[in-house]
This record gives sequence, C-alpha cells and structure tokens, in this order.
Amino acid sequence: MKIPPVAFLLFLSVVCATPLTAQTFTDLKELKQVKIVVEELDVEADRAGITRGAIESLVLAALKRDMPKVEVKDSAVSYVYLRVIISFKDNWCAVRVVIQLWRPVMVLRDDGEPVAATLANVRERGTTLTGPGRAMGPKVLQDVSEKITEMAADYNKANP
Repeated sequence: MKIPPVAFLLFLSVVCATPLTAQTFTDLKELKQVKIVVEELDVEADRAGITRGAIESLVLAALKRDMPKVEVKDSAVSYVYLRVIISFKDNWCAVRVVIQLWRPVMVLRDDGEPVAATLANVRERGTTLTGPGRAMGPKVLQDVSEKITEMAADYNKANP
C-alpha cells in the first residue's frame, strides 16, 4: 500500500510536533564538548541526493564555524544527533530532518533529592521538507546548517 505524500506529511507533523515552551537556554549552559551522531540513512537517501558523509561534514564545519568554544570530539558525552527520514511518491519527496542535543542530566525525586544521572534529549528541532527528489540533498544540508546556526545563537545567549 502506497501512502500519499500529503498523508505522510500530516502524519509527520502530528507525530514529530514539539510543544512551544519559553526558552531559557539552560539546555546549552556550560556546554564544552559534543560528538556528532548521524543515524544511518534509509535506502531512499541516495535517490534524494542525501549522504551521511555530507551531513556529518556539514555539521562538523557548522559547529566549528558557529560554536568555536565547543570542542567536537568522539569521546564527548554530550552529542548532537541527526535523524533524516525520507519518503518518495513517484519523483516527489518528503524529508523529515530532526536535530537533537543529548546531555547528561540528573534525575531528581519529587523532594529534589538526586536519584541518578543519565543522558537526556534536552533540545530538539525538526523540519519537514518537500520537493522533487534529487533536489532534496541541498535543501536538507541548508536546513541542518540553519538549525546549527540557531543553536549557536542560543548557545551565545546562554553563555555570554
């Protein structure tokens, strides 16, 4: 059964929606280092002109350009996570791009006493892009670059 692109986009907008909340930028406070994790792309990625290597390279360059105080290294605990979901209907393509920041956090009991430390998704931004299949690669890279730039602006507000 083929799912029409409009139905797919409606599904993504409902499932991937994040509530709007007041930003205090605490998610970026004292961030010193991150690693980059790009989820494996599905088989449709090549058809859309999207490669994992291009995304990883772009994120590395964008972080170094926009957030030079944050060191990018494989041994970092915090990480920038990217997920790209691709769906085709004939030559038309819908792509969901999600960028998350995962950091160590402390879980507290209701009375405020610490329970455990763990990693948690503290920031998530997502976009759904549509267009002709082969044209999606540059659109995805542009979207990722814009999201890193937005995160850098918020980082600078959190770390004056």
